[in-house]
Amino acid sequence: MVWKCFSEREYWRRAKIRSYAVLGVLLLKVNQFRTKLMKLFDTLTKISITINRGNNNSLIWVYLSGILSNIFSPVSGGVAFTGFVRKLGASDSIYGFLTALPAIAAIFMFIGAWALRCSGSRRKVFLRFFFPSRFLWVVVAFLAFEVSTLGASLTLIMLCALVFFASCLGSAGQVCYLSWVTDLIPTEIRGRFFASRVRSATIAGSITALAVGYYLDRHSGFSNFGLVFGVASLFGIADIACYLKVNEPVFREPAGIIKGISGILVPFGDQDFRQLLVFWSFTSFAFGIVAPFCPVYALEELRLKYSYVYFLLQIIPSVSSIVLLGLVGRWIDNFGSKRVINWLMKASISMPIFWVLSSRSNPFPVVAANLLGGAVGAGMDLAQMNLLMKTVPSDSHSSYFATYGVVVALANAVAFVVGGVIAEAVQPLIRGIIISSNGAPLTQYHVLFILSTLLRVISLTVFVPRLWEGDRATVSWSIG
Repeated sequence: MVWKCFSEREYWRRAKIRSYAVLGVLLLKVNQFRTKLMKLFDTLTKISITINRGNNNSLIWVYLSGILSNIFSPVSGGVAFTGFVRKLGASDSIYGFLTALPAIAAIFMFIGAWALRCSGSRRKVFLRFFFPSRFLWVVVAFLAFEVSTLGASLTLIMLCALVFFASCLGSAGQVCYLSWVTDLIPTEIRGRFFASRVRSATIAGSITALAVGYYLDRHSGFSNFGLVFGVASLFGIADIACYLKVNEPVFREPAGIIKGISGILVPFGDQDFRQLLVFWSFTSFAFGIVAPFCPVYALEELRLKYSYVYFLLQIIPSVSSIVLLGLVGRWIDNFGSKRVINWLMKASISMPIFWVLSSRSNPFPVVAANLLGGAVGAGMDLAQMNLLMKTVPSDSHSSYFATYGVVVALANAVAFVVGGVIAEAVQPLIRGIIISSNGAPLTQYHVLFILSTLLRVISLTVFVPRLWEGDRATVSWSIG
């Protein structure tokens, strides 16, 4: 009995020690969070001081627009849109074509650059293109309410037209946005401003994704999709309305009209720009051939709920990018963008493999894929944007941005369409084949994952070595 009492006392003593240890770890985490929060407040204070010196609130409105945009984006281009399209009965090829429409519409960036050079006012061109673009999503919402009246086939055709027109207008206005914020944000706070803006926007987007996923898990009728699209469109319109309050710096590019095709072809004569363009276009194709089908695979093959898919495909990558974006930025400052791109491309090769290893009974490899994907995606965007900013001449922003955006977007468009065609073509050929690693049947999406892996290897070995970078990059920021 004495031994038993002693054992109980020892047990509670150790339990008390463990409790203190856990409490100590929690206090340490709270202190670390408090330190990070104070750093964020310090950054916002410095930004606010800079804004007040300019006697305007332009940067506050730009900051707010990023938050509103990330409430709109998870709906208009996320899992909810995928679920709506597949519910209408779209095949893989039709779905691939529909997701390619916004990228195809990027050709209208040239129209935006032309309109900007004609008018000389970025605010006017931006608002004239972007307001109608967002209002068209209100029409998409009404369309979802009328599926029973119009029929699924006609609704799908009208949806394609609306998405294409909205994307054309948005692409034309995007050139003005890139040129506008490049001149608006002071260089000395640019990195801190965009880092803080991206973090806040990511938090808003994550909350939106969870809310939309939770709602659609319980209410997935066509009218429910219409309600989601309608609310999101209002936030999208509010995003653009913020720029009514944003100051417009003096437009420094020549106010002439691009003369024929020669003005469009000027950026292709820049060798450094051309090498970057080829690399990023091919890499975008390698990623894009499978990207639209990840939510389809998660919803239809893994049979996950909307909330889980949003969590896996948006929140996990967002958290990963927030945590590691600062580290990647320091790597770029210390080692240069080209070396960081090399590292990240090597890491990206394993991402599709994780998707192949997932199954209904074991979806956890998808978590690893998206944890890695968030860091790789944000880091790649940051690194290639650094190279682009170093390459683009200061007096030709709109022409270079338009050319770069259009070519990369067309590469994405081709990837989306090719991915859909391949998926639909190989489906009858692989029916019944079992993947021995997890006992799951081989699907057309597994073929796309494997193909994407091979293309990433080619990008790493062929195109990354051709990138040229002079001095180390010193501008660590990303437009978001």
